[in-house]
Amino acid sequence: MDNNLLLSVQPGILIDLSYLTAGMALVGVFQGAILASSIKENRISYILFAILSLFTAGLQIAIAEYHTSMSLAEAIFVQKIINSIVLLMIPVLFGWVSIYTQKKYYKVMTFLISVFCLVVLVLNLQSQYGLRFGEITSFELLEFSWNESLVVIRGEPGVLLIPTRIIATLVFGWIMFCGYKLLKAGNRLSGYSFLFGGLVWIIVAQISQRIDHDNLNFIYIGGYGFLIFIAFISVIMAREFQQSRDRVNTLEFYDALTLLPNRDLFVDMIENELNEVKYTHQYFSVLLLDIDRFKSLISVKGHKFGDELLVCFAKRLQEKLGQNGILARLTADQFAILMHEKEDTRANANNKSYALAEKLQNELRESCFIGSGDAISLSFSIGIVTTAYDNDSPDDLLKNVDAALQRSRQAGGRKIEFFDSGIGDDIAQRFQLESELRRSVEQKELRLYLQPQVNNTGLIVGSEALIRWQHPEKGLVPPGVFIPLAEESDLIIEISHWVFDQVCRILAHENVTGNPISISVNVSPRHFGEKNFVSWVKQVVEKYGTDPSQLVLEITEGLMIIDVNDVVMKMNALNDIGIQFSIDDFGTGYSSLSYLKKLPIHEIKVDKSFVQEAPYNNKDEALIKTMYSIATNMKLKIVAEGVESKEQSKLLNEIGSFIHQGYLYGKPEPYENWVRRWKEKLI
Repeated sequence: MDNNLLLSVQPGILIDLSYLTAGMALVGVFQGAILASSIKENRISYILFAILSLFTAGLQIAIAEYHTSMSLAEAIFVQKIINSIVLLMIPVLFGWVSIYTQKKYYKVMTFLISVFCLVVLVLNLQSQYGLRFGEITSFELLEFSWNESLVVIRGEPGVLLIPTRIIATLVFGWIMFCGYKLLKAGNRLSGYSFLFGGLVWIIVAQISQRIDHDNLNFIYIGGYGFLIFIAFISVIMAREFQQSRDRVNTLEFYDALTLLPNRDLFVDMIENELNEVKYTHQYFSVLLLDIDRFKSLISVKGHKFGDELLVCFAKRLQEKLGQNGILARLTADQFAILMHEKEDTRANANNKSYALAEKLQNELRESCFIGSGDAISLSFSIGIVTTAYDNDSPDDLLKNVDAALQRSRQAGGRKIEFFDSGIGDDIAQRFQLESELRRSVEQKELRLYLQPQVNNTGLIVGSEALIRWQHPEKGLVPPGVFIPLAEESDLIIEISHWVFDQVCRILAHENVTGNPISISVNVSPRHFGEKNFVSWVKQVVEKYGTDPSQLVLEITEGLMIIDVNDVVMKMNALNDIGIQFSIDDFGTGYSSLSYLKKLPIHEIKVDKSFVQEAPYNNKDEALIKTMYSIATNMKLKIVAEGVESKEQSKLLNEIGSFIHQGYLYGKPEPYENWVRRWKEKLI
């Protein structure tokens, strides 16, 4: 057929529609570009959507140019361009769907489809008539009743057309299958979009084939199949954008872990309440809760375990709080409650908030069950502040309630404290003290003290290592002041290193001089939880040549809430070299008696709270007898702490063979003085 054959075309509504839909596709280009630039999530997906929209616009324009070609040569050239655009779109579309549906194998499949399409694209451009035609049988005008005349080529299918259509049909069939999977997963919009979009393309492809080869009198509509699919994708992208904005808003005002309001939203809520009570002259309260020992727990169990624990705690707290207030998460383990009820007097507001705090502490005693199967018993401290309607701000309230919380924690945890104006000064002094404590190790201000342990005849059988801080201005600072500060940070590990190093040095020295003695050393859960704890202990022992059998490591029952298997493994490793273990403050912590048979324990220490009232309190006496029975039956030594009177010592001797420790037999004193007096008694 003569390639220079000319036909007279008359464009009309169909060509206008092609250009109009090309413009609509360009809107998708801008949509994809805007989404890609503003949202980091799924950025590649948005970029591919923009490319698909651009190709679709180009395809519609090329189809319009094809049907308005003046000569056969021009029509053949333009239809080669149409084929090339379609071949470029197929792998891009496959890649977009694969990324959207998160198929792991999409990279390999996209690469293989891309290679196939690129090879066919090159052959399409090099062939005489392009991909769609092996031979051309006619170049003719299509005349429509509305006075529009457009050209069309008809002919025999090309060799590459069938495999190309098979690949394209498989791609869209796979897209429909993905739609079916999305429907089953509950994603109805994307599922129906993929199903209908894929089905429409397959139908349009069949109609286009009949136009090319079976004398169906209509224009080429292959571009509309892609256009409809792009329209479905555009709807999906719009929904994705809205969901992304919702996620951004959620992240901005809600805690990602617990989905509770965050600090910013909570501050806004307080401000709204303050604005309201300025006119009503009422009072309301804010509660701040902090989980006791949480930092020590996660330092051993890890942050994933901590996150699971926080989610469990937040859920139970929300359930118990009910409609009494709004719960928010402010920091890692700090939760705040804004009480709904407002009162006419401060006293009423205080009473209501205290009642709520007591209710929460009483009803949240049950253990949290974590996914790993661990049952964790939690206690928490609570600070309360009641607003003064005339001069408070959200920042003031949060600062004051935090000060009340700090006082609660200083009191030993599991306490409820109200704010008063003097707390602010205490907090400032506390921060100053912490800063000075950090310098104390370097400046050699820490002092090692020893307190004797005696048997029922009064003979010294051991001692406990205690620490004091010789402050250059404040004098001797007791451990009850600075140890809680150290426990809240990594300072406790640094201090523990210093104490253990000093004890090993003293033991080694006394062995050389022929005066062996055993010393008990307290170990914090945070320090014990260090991965290198066992190797570090062995290293220090070897450094001084200390006899490990003279070392007793005191652990608290709080250690039992962490990974028991890890605790047993470390204790066995140190027990193998001769180090012994004692459970300090026995009967006051979290553990159950079942741990006693799992752990390589040599000794239990009865907490002084049981000893001090035992001569006058039958219940304390009964508990001590029970502990003694446990110790003797399990062949464990038993130490009674806080023995300060002869009545207490007499009662303990009547019960059984205790090791006594307390002021009755000696106060803690610098180790140099203690060792000197001990040697004098030996002589």
